[in-house]
Amino acid sequence: MSTATIGHVTRERDEQIITGDRELVGQMQRIQFPIGDQALEIEPMQPVGGSSGPWRRAVRRQRVVGDLRR
Repeated sequence: MSTATIGHVTRERDEQIITGDRELVGQMQRIQFPIGDQALEIEPMQPVGGSSGPWRRAVRRQRVVGDLRR
């Protein structure tokens, strides 16, 4: 008797992987807005031509991203 496979895994394992991935996507969706809101608290959006140029704001945003990856 042959076991049904999808790619290199059994159908059962495929369902486990997909279920886990769906949970991860749900977690990502739940956290992306709070992270964005908090990043904006650290470095608010400024009107075009605001007090610091776009380059300086981009550098500060990169610092925030770097701090998150540590």
